[in-house]
Amino acid sequence: MYFILTVTSSLIYVFFVGTLAEPGIGIEGALVWYQEKALMILWTPTLFALVLMVIFRGRTSLCKLLARVTDWNVGYKWWCVALILPAAVHVTAALITLGDDVEVIRILDDWWRTFLGSFFFLFLIVVGEELGWRGYALPALQAHVSPSFAAAIVGVFWSTWHIGIWYGLFLGISGSVLQALFFLIAGTVYILGLSAVLTWIANETRASVAIAMEHHAANNASIRI
Repeated sequence: MYFILTVTSSLIYVFFVGTLAEPGIGIEGALVWYQEKALMILWTPTLFALVLMVIFRGRTSLCKLLARVTDWNVGYKWWCVALILPAAVHVTAALITLGDDVEVIRILDDWWRTFLGSFFFLFLIVVGEELGWRGYALPALQAHVSPSFAAAIVGVFWSTWHIGIWYGLFLGISGSVLQALFFLIAGTVYILGLSAVLTWIANETRASVAIAMEHHAANNASIRI
């Protein structure tokens, strides 16, 4: 019920409320469209998690879920892992892919400003996703299946939840349906991997939503590098 409500409501909003980004509009126009849509659907994972928690599990369980948002005492090691790992992965990938071009090196030399400029804002808003995906759905699944299977299930629905805004964004940037579909496939693979990492971190930190928020924000901030 949770996955159906979260995914379908978001896809309906993206595809049927307003319009998709105009094909080939360019990266600036596509990003404006993306940000407007994303800010609306961002809160659906948490909204339905809170509603279903109250209906089926009661206020006590709801309070326990909310308490995990402020569960900061999980050890400095995990705070460092959640913060540094995404930046290390993305900077390394950029260096390998783009080579030693002078302009690339100049940009990467200043990467930390790009990272910090996005991280703190993202940290405050990704609770809209993480309270739902890692706070509510992941522990509920792991009560019945293995962590790897639970990570895969969450990853599939999490990536499906992204399909609408990803498709509109990449269609607007490229102007090509085929290229947009290619990016959807690549994004799905990426999300499945990220879901596995977040599941590992969650299981090592008592399902701390705060740590999941940090890693998610660090990941999205690193993408901008």
